[in-house]
Amino acid sequence: MKKYVFLAACGLLLAACYKADTTDGPAPVAAGFDQAFTLQYRQEAELPLRQSPELTIGLADLSYSFCPPNAMCFAPDFVAPTLRITDAQGLTREVKMPAFGHEPRNQGWIDSTSIRANSRRYVLYYTSWNTSWNRRKATSSTWITSKNSINSQKQGITVQLRVAKPN
Repeated sequence: MKKYVFLAACGLLLAACYKADTTDGPAPVAAGFDQAFTLQYRQEAELPLRQSPELTIGLADLSYSFCPPNAMCFAPDFVAPTLRITDAQGLTREVKMPAFGHEPRNQGWIDSTSIRANSRRYVLYYTSWNTSWNRRKATSSTWITSKNSINSQKQGITVQLRVAKPN
């Protein structure tokens, strides 16, 4: 009988244990209106102040395509971020950039879209993207498409944005 009580107690102890979620993104950044800021995958920017943000913009997801080294590709490299925008009242919406679904033709390509939040209009500019690794000198192991490597590739991609507050 003691054996069964011991096993039940061990089972309850194991059930009470859990692994903490380690998928939290990088720390939020503070940015001002009409100032460029850079976001990593799952990072947020609070505009204009972190204490009382008028807008919070988060990099929720990334679609991207990179031509592997020594390959001839028909489509250029591109990064298409999905942004999560939350206003001061807590209303959240997602915006996919480029706004109309077409792929940018170069890394310096600029896209913009209008956002309605806090009973006013803002203009969101997607100005550029970058990677933390050299795409042209990457080894073939960089291009493996397992879930872990995709997430680590996403962690190495940054997008540069700017939000304007027109009068």
